[in-house]
Amino acid sequence: MDSTMNTDEMMAVHKAWYSIPEVAFQIARSAYGREFALLPPKWIDHSEASTRCLRCHNTAHFNFLMCDLLHAYQKAIPYQCYCSLASYAIDGEPGIPRMSANLQARDTQGWRHEHWKHMVGYDWLIDIDSPSHSAKHMDLARQTALSVVDELTLQEMPMQVRYSGCGYHIIVPASALRPDSYDPDNEESTYKFLLSETKKLADDFGELIDLGVNDDRRVTKAPYSLSIYRNGIFAVWPLKNRKELERFEPGMAAAARLIDDPGLRAEIRDRGTPTWPAIEIGMPVLEAQHG
Repeated sequence: MDSTMNTDEMMAVHKAWYSIPEVAFQIARSAYGREFALLPPKWIDHSEASTRCLRCHNTAHFNFLMCDLLHAYQKAIPYQCYCSLASYAIDGEPGIPRMSANLQARDTQGWRHEHWKHMVGYDWLIDIDSPSHSAKHMDLARQTALSVVDELTLQEMPMQVRYSGCGYHIIVPASALRPDSYDPDNEESTYKFLLSETKKLADDFGELIDLGVNDDRRVTKAPYSLSIYRNGIFAVWPLKNRKELERFEPGMAAAARLIDDPGLRAEIRDRGTPTWPAIEIGMPVLEAQHG
């Protein structure tokens, strides 16, 4: 494996991070009612270990999935944690169906085809990807994020903003969006509408905005999960406000540095996953634009 970190170093950071109770709690909180997935980094040759269609509604679920179901530490696979942009309910109960813990025996094909019929929401992800961790590229990604944040703020759109490990994720919650069709084959689906809105942002604010992230099965890295690269491991770190975004540097989210911080657990408890700006709104501008 071509990496500046060897496997033992990488797994030591991985295990230390996910052993922090507040980390597991925040990930399970974000995964509640959604599809959860544990996926190895793309640059590691363990694609067969990718596992989707998981339920993770509490810290016990999280620890079972990571340690007992997928045996991450026995197999030395540094899984990354993802949540679906879609939220679900089955007969009024939040989440996806319960499936067999026998990964070889369970059949997810039916769910993959019918899942959209059980959606109760779908968040808008604006994914700003930096080409590298160089200071030049990361500064451009931050400036792009600031421009998008300012545009959404003008529209009075609530959002969550996170450092993703190599860029920024800006997520507008489903509660602020008009609930159009979740059928992926519908020409007026939510996904096509959000793609058109994302294209407008990309036209205005640059090519770092990914146009390929609004589809019915999309998952995104969970807040406080690890984003693992050859040259380092970063926490997917929620930001409280624009001032934090202005001042943010990738090193602030380096997992090894955070693990050594004696105030980390209190910081995670206090920070949570903030939504900003913290204003009460009804249907935002996006409804009028689409209607």
